[in-house]
Amino acid sequence: MTKETNGGWIEEIPALDSIELLSNGNVRVTTSDLQDQYLVDLHPMHLRFIAEKLGLVREMSASEADALRMVDKLARRIRLLAERIGHLGEYLALYSDSKHADLSYEQTYATATADLADEFVREIDESGAVVTPLKRSERQESDAASVTAAQPAPQKPKGGATPKAGQLPLVDPS
Repeated sequence: MTKETNGGWIEEIPALDSIELLSNGNVRVTTSDLQDQYLVDLHPMHLRFIAEKLGLVREMSASEADALRMVDKLARRIRLLAERIGHLGEYLALYSDSKHADLSYEQTYATATADLADEFVREIDESGAVVTPLKRSERQESDAASVTAAQPAPQKPKGGATPKAGQLPLVDPS
């Protein structure tokens, strides 16, 4: 019988008291006899090793594991790019100087690129693949640290002024 918890789930299995997914990604197996209770915390890597040795999953070479981790990293980066492309499209649509310049091509191109990026993200999400045992928040923090060029998105300038070509808009720090 499965019960949901704050950190994930707990599975109650006869002969074991419970199997619990901990918030740090480890799995806790609990059993007891008449006098004592026994706990074992296992890292997902240990579970994978046991499953491979028992023939429950295919053994994976280091290069295959590295390739899967790279796919996971690229998927996270595509999500980040999709978010930034969407912001660029919004910015062009809302703050372009359409009175003095015809930016319809740029706006259409940005919208089409955002649609493509959204489709790629949907494909990634539909695959449901989980590669690394890290929690999603830790992977996102890791990606944010590794993408040093990522800056906060520019906001609309005060007074409705439009920045000149090649300039970022000035934002009031208050």
